[in-house]
Amino acid sequence: MADIVYGAVGALAALLAAVAVLLCGAAILHWGRDREGGLVPYIFYPAMLTVVIGVLLSGRNLDLPMLYQGGTHIVDEWATRFTSLFLLFVALERIGRRLLYGGPRHEVPVLLIVALLLLFLTNVFTSGLLGTRPWLSHHHVYTILAGYAALLFTRHEGDAAIRCMRNALFAFLVLSAACIVWRPEMVLTRNYAGLIPGLTVRYAGLGPHPNSLGPMAIVFLLCLWSLPHRARWLNPVGWFVGGTSLLLSQSKTSWGAFIFCACCLLYFRHGTSLVVRLADSRRTLVPAASVALAMLTVSATVVVLMLSDAAEHVTAFFKSPMAANLTTMMGRDRIWEIAVQEWSNNPLFGYGLTMWNEEYRARIGMSYAYNAHNQFFQSLAMAGLVGVTGLLIYALILLGFVLKTTRASQGLTLALFLLMLFQSITEVPLSMTSGYGPVQQVHLLLLMVIASRYVVGKAPRAASIPGRQRFAHSRV
Repeated sequence: MADIVYGAVGALAALLAAVAVLLCGAAILHWGRDREGGLVPYIFYPAMLTVVIGVLLSGRNLDLPMLYQGGTHIVDEWATRFTSLFLLFVALERIGRRLLYGGPRHEVPVLLIVALLLLFLTNVFTSGLLGTRPWLSHHHVYTILAGYAALLFTRHEGDAAIRCMRNALFAFLVLSAACIVWRPEMVLTRNYAGLIPGLTVRYAGLGPHPNSLGPMAIVFLLCLWSLPHRARWLNPVGWFVGGTSLLLSQSKTSWGAFIFCACCLLYFRHGTSLVVRLADSRRTLVPAASVALAMLTVSATVVVLMLSDAAEHVTAFFKSPMAANLTTMMGRDRIWEIAVQEWSNNPLFGYGLTMWNEEYRARIGMSYAYNAHNQFFQSLAMAGLVGVTGLLIYALILLGFVLKTTRASQGLTLALFLLMLFQSITEVPLSMTSGYGPVQQVHLLLLMVIASRYVVGKAPRAASIPGRQRFAHSRV
């Protein structure tokens, strides 16, 4: 009798939940019917809040030999659920509104939508059905829905996305800095031997790891550069907070990525006038100064090598623990070996989507291996050759749309793509199963900016030629 009662109660609860979901969906569709912009750009706020809550309630202590993190707090679990539901509803609202009511007349990157669907099918669907350990979940649909909704963005929504990402990361970095005073062991690793002499701390902030904080700081600086605050006094504060966070993270990969990203924005925002002036052969001072500087640099390097015991220092460095970490990519070579082994068991479709879960990490004895720490090895191990093929096709098509919209976005799409390229060496920015954590948010933002600048990126070439542009204005 009790089983019948419990079953009836469960069925009633499921029915009420289904009705509530339908009512919420209808309410959201009605709300967005007469509004140009939806709520998808605001996903960055709850996503970053979930990251903050997870670290604050984890009991993490970076002073210990290994990162210590207690069990997942119930508040963190509910925050994750709320973020997932919010992502699901706002994505469906954006897609449903375009299908039912239409939208602003602008070209949609259809080929990129098809490529994103191909990435999902080859890296999630086929792997979940035909992998060594078949398994699929409704959570895997959220990522493709969010990406599809992002590719329907207008220019107004693209600006809103940049603004929301900028504000969410600004608040995140400020709160992380406040934790240095409140609980330094949560955000700082002390007695760290890095490349900067005298700097013995490594800053993780409220991010999962210092290597995650570096890209987050870069994205914030890129968004701040592309869309500064209206209150001008906030801009230098933002640059100081973001730049300091990037420096203290001591992430060498992030430092290199920021140099390339900054060059993209500097070139496309300020045009080629500076480059033309520097390369002008009639200006003899610049070439002569460049040659002289190069000669002085080479001469100083030779003198230092001849008069000092630099060779001994180099030898000592390669024997140090830091060099060992660099040559083995911080122990990632062992993770990559396991990834290749799992791929060899099922070359076409890989292990499946449950690879790197808690049970698998316990079985291989690597509690820190939450993924393959490399985009290529991640797709190879989880989805096999089918997944790698889908990944390469998507990456090439994505690059094509990045190049089409680089000038219209003033270098932002190319900068974000380069950042993802750097991240793919040690992280998994194109994961279709991990939701939208700090690493995957770069991909989502890139799709939003591409879609919002796609029409501008396909503008006639005549408009980009100064002489013809002036002629066109004169005729008007």
